[in-house]
Amino acid sequence: MKIEVKNISKKINNSPVLKHVSVTFESGKIYGITGDNDSGKSVFLKLLCSFYKVDEGSILKDGYCYSDKNEFPSDTRALIDTPYFFKELTGFENLKVIAKILNKINDETILEYMKIFDIYKDRNIQCGDYLYGMRQKLALSSVFMENPKVIILDSPFESIEDKVVDDIKEYFKSEKEKDKLIIIATKNIDELKDLADEIYEFNDGKLSKINVPSENESK
Repeated sequence: MKIEVKNISKKINNSPVLKHVSVTFESGKIYGITGDNDSGKSVFLKLLCSFYKVDEGSILKDGYCYSDKNEFPSDTRALIDTPYFFKELTGFENLKVIAKILNKINDETILEYMKIFDIYKDRNIQCGDYLYGMRQKLALSSVFMENPKVIILDSPFESIEDKVVDDIKEYFKSEKEKDKLIIIATKNIDELKDLADEIYEFNDGKLSKINVPSENESK
């Protein structure tokens, strides 16, 4: 499986955000994207999901140009912006609402993913009482629980405890081995070390591949 980004550009409020960006993502890999808050990485992820429409260029998934039709790519799940959940429902009830849309998974599978992302203990708490890190864990559960082939994540580790982040990273690596394609954007490049197979950086609307030594290489 392959996602090809071909020479895309995007303006927001008539101001250039992305400038002729080209990159190819392939299944079986984790890709890291970094840059400052205003560098364009979040806009780029939204273009990958067709939440925004490209001004120039195209985005293809396995040769099919879905950006021209402004379609959400098939077999893809994303965590972008602040996750929204019904405050009056529990974490588990919120995931059940999401699962009913496609009706692909049962309660047992939902609970399994709540355990993976360390939110099982809070499953019966109303989401209105969730802290931000708890909502992040719940959102990650919602993204992965239906076993998508493409996962797109913006700042997925924000406000999550370091020990849990380490466990989540190991889970991401295990998912990569199942031939999935995972794209992670974060302004903290340290979160991508020893996780991403390739790391790219946005600077002034342009994307470039960077070489970052792993923690072991830097010692």
